[in-house]
Amino acid sequence: MTGSQESGASHTGEDMKRDLIMVSGYYGFANLGDEAILEELIEELATLVDRDRIVVLSNNPESTRARFSVTSVNRWRLAEIVPLLGRTRLLVSGGGGLFQDTVSIKSVVYYAGLIFLARLRGARALVYAQGLGPLRGALARKLTAMAISRCAAVTVRDPSSQTLLESWGIPSVLSADPVWRLKTTPLPAEMAAALDDMRRLHSEGLFVGLSLRSSSGFGAAEAGKMADGLLESLPVETILLPLVLQENQDRDLLALVSNRWTEAGRKTLEFESMVFARLLPSQWLEFIGSLDLVVGMRLHSLIMALSRGVPVVGLSYDPKVEHVMREFEQPFLNLANGRDVESEVAGLPMLSELVIKAIEGRQELSGIARGRANAACELACQNFTILDKILSI
Repeated sequence: MTGSQESGASHTGEDMKRDLIMVSGYYGFANLGDEAILEELIEELATLVDRDRIVVLSNNPESTRARFSVTSVNRWRLAEIVPLLGRTRLLVSGGGGLFQDTVSIKSVVYYAGLIFLARLRGARALVYAQGLGPLRGALARKLTAMAISRCAAVTVRDPSSQTLLESWGIPSVLSADPVWRLKTTPLPAEMAAALDDMRRLHSEGLFVGLSLRSSSGFGAAEAGKMADGLLESLPVETILLPLVLQENQDRDLLALVSNRWTEAGRKTLEFESMVFARLLPSQWLEFIGSLDLVVGMRLHSLIMALSRGVPVVGLSYDPKVEHVMREFEQPFLNLANGRDVESEVAGLPMLSELVIKAIEGRQELSGIARGRANAACELACQNFTILDKILSI
């Protein structure tokens, strides 16, 4: 245990009736990274408790039930959640970046409020593999500290989160993103066949995955310039595979690059939205692991690639992306300062140079990725260790 305070609830004989594990995170929003965390978390919990005792709070409970074979309730319906907390042994808050006020304080209020409710209803709470921040507002920081201090244990996925907690006097265990432990599952037969056919037809071509997302300072204009940089740097026989990890934020930008790519006479391999929507994260992991290189903005496109030994070029729009790129010694472009892509002088040549170097150094980058991924997987085991300990009490 981490020694965090557990004030606010007593443990009596009533605890013997508590048979549920409730999971709270950014689930049911069709975001691949968060769904991958959930799949790994469920697999870990299923080795410790019966699967029918796992309750996931989800924005789309029907989808969550169907995909992961667990109980799921609507994350917004407190009238359903509060009674279930009375039967809950442990609320697992995480993983991911839940406590942050990038857009507003609403996320902090929601996730802190659930921890407070759990404690009031007599359930214990665990902060699982979270990355904290940014927390710009004083109220957001105070609510986060108050909520986390009431948890039985805390694991964080990065040193900066641990340092923040230390400044608040809250002990924690340094772990890693749960997705480092995720195992692959086979692709649907038709998708595997399409990949095999394309490989046979273009045996000399590199298969390069591209992950983009809309964010502050990165939109259609920047995606267009990035398309030019990729056309300049990737060999003409390259097959481009757009990676739509979250439909509403990714598809339009990727379509823009894909159209520019095909207009230049290059090849792409794209799948219908419903094909990607049906994939489990563990199948995505298998898919991304079949590529030769990933150029990516989304953190979990990079984590999935690196975990399978696929070299990457990171497009860092957030410090969490840069942190992983530096840790894994992979090339990256810093988009956060708004200069690297927007500047025609500094941006496109820099992207082209990074991609060319990544292709030339693929074997070395792949070897580094495999070694560091093994270490990250071992560190991520801390999440399961803490789960096991807290559920054995």
